[in-house]
Amino acid sequence: GEIAELDFLPHLSTDDLTAYLSDQRDKNIKNALKGLLPERVADFLSEDYPEKVKQLSPKQEKELLDKLKHLQIHITGKMSLAKSFVTKGGVDLKEINPKTLESKKVPGLYFAGEVLDINAHTGGFNITSALCSGWVAGSLHYD
Repeated sequence: GEIAELDFLPHLSTDDLTAYLSDQRDKNIKNALKGLLPERVADFLSEDYPEKVKQLSPKQEKELLDKLKHLQIHITGKMSLAKSFVTKGGVDLKEINPKTLESKKVPGLYFAGEVLDINAHTGGFNITSALCSGWVAGSLHYD
């Protein structure tokens, strides 16, 4: 399978995160991470660590920072359509050109549909957004 690398906090450097953890040292690790990440992601990332930030060893802190900036996910396949729902998150709309849906970070890379960070009610709103953004991204680049 393939490997995908995730940067949960692309707007923050490792130094920024080190300073943040230092400021949060008396807090529960889960709560410190919830200040930066969705709750379920914070819960997942904090599973293997002591309760408090100040209890992290230097090795554990480096490991946590690596997970926040470079988490490697091994892709082994896909799940059924019934399990293919995203509840929150996606590519930040500030990172794309709204007229073309092109990435501001990677020229020539376009985003559409539910990969975008758009939260809407189910029942037609998401499918309309997905179809419209797909049409925009595709039609602007079709010869």
